[in-house]
Amino acid sequence: MSAIRQEALRHLQFVETNQSSVNTSREHLAEEVSAAPLFSAITRQLVESPEYRQNPTTQAATGVASSVWPQYGLLGLRLQAGTNIKDEGNLVYTNVSAPWSAFICGSQGSGKSHTLSCLLENALIAPSPGGKLSSPLAAMVLHYDKFTGFSSTQLCEAAYLYTSNIPKHLNITTMKKLMGLNVGGEQPLYMEVVTKILREMAEQMQNGQGFSYRAFRAKLEQEKFLGTQNLPLNMRLQVLESFLEPQPAHGKRPQKRPYSPNTWKFERGTLTIIDLSCPFVGPDDACALFNICVSLFLEGRGHAGRIIALDEAHKFLETTSGEAVELTETLLSIVRQQRHLGTRVMIATQEPTVSPKLLDLCNVTIVHRFASPSWFKAIEGHIAGAGVGSSDIFRKIVRLATGEALVFCPTALLDVGMETLNEPHAIQLGPGYIRLKVRKRFTMDGGRSILA
Repeated sequence: MSAIRQEALRHLQFVETNQSSVNTSREHLAEEVSAAPLFSAITRQLVESPEYRQNPTTQAATGVASSVWPQYGLLGLRLQAGTNIKDEGNLVYTNVSAPWSAFICGSQGSGKSHTLSCLLENALIAPSPGGKLSSPLAAMVLHYDKFTGFSSTQLCEAAYLYTSNIPKHLNITTMKKLMGLNVGGEQPLYMEVVTKILREMAEQMQNGQGFSYRAFRAKLEQEKFLGTQNLPLNMRLQVLESFLEPQPAHGKRPQKRPYSPNTWKFERGTLTIIDLSCPFVGPDDACALFNICVSLFLEGRGHAGRIIALDEAHKFLETTSGEAVELTETLLSIVRQQRHLGTRVMIATQEPTVSPKLLDLCNVTIVHRFASPSWFKAIEGHIAGAGVGSSDIFRKIVRLATGEALVFCPTALLDVGMETLNEPHAIQLGPGYIRLKVRKRFTMDGGRSILA
């Protein structure tokens, strides 16, 4: 054999031949099945059957694992007329093992927060009443409302999921966000001095020394600001300090506080609610603080998978401020890297116009009842399948009952088809959609409407 042919044979392994392309397509099929965000009971019955798993043409799709979907939870019942499939075959489940993101929208009282809570229940409550969950995730819910707060009896609805010594996390990045140095636009001259001080402290922190807010204030006091600069600077510092843990007075010993040292560790099965509903916190402040909390939440993601949930997102993301834009960009970056970060993003909002880019990237879109043509226009241009028969889809959305939704998810495996007479296979939803009746809550339902 010539040296040239030997070299060609070595190089051939890097190019797909007919046989290798078949193997590659089977590997892709296996990934599509195991990563499907949603699947039905009839699809699971097929994929988990011994005949399907032992078939050479479908074996790659199931692999050697004991279960294709080892962790899953019931989401609801698919409603479809004129079919021979029984109700138990139309049950729809969420795949808890694979990272995916969801966008949930609808009018007030249509059931969007209920749906978000059901998704959280599937990922947090073990053992699961409606599925299997051996390794619960850790969840963080971001909530802001001008009309609720610590003095109100109305709570963030996610708080009802669990009716059944704080370490220092202050660093240069957090300080810049709290001081409003990352939001773009022109900065006043005194903020240039603040930036210079933070830059100097960042250089000192390279030797492993932590950030000291007391040292930061001491350096600020050494600067000679004009009287007109002191007032806005002090106002900004007062707002900043209202979110920091109180420090002991000079010369006094710090009091022991009854907090766990693992407050920000986020163990499996834990739900952390960041509720900034307060008369003194505006939407822009909420976005800046949410951004910091998300950064802390992602630091220890190797210990457990993550879910970041935004409840009533339109109440703080609809602004065009620098803080809201920065939080949106953070969420977009997480969704783009969700498989690498092991993090899911779930957004519940009344208005689908909050961020069209999030609509583009989310794997699952759940549309509850609304009656706004402009909202439907926003969906129509960003969801696969919404543009086909758009007038008919809009009529269906308007007529949805409370707790019902249209679900768009191109990679969902909800139906079974026949390639040949002897080889049934799971079919992706593609550009279609389904009408879904969302299940009841496993935990207490805190989202009931208040009537006079």
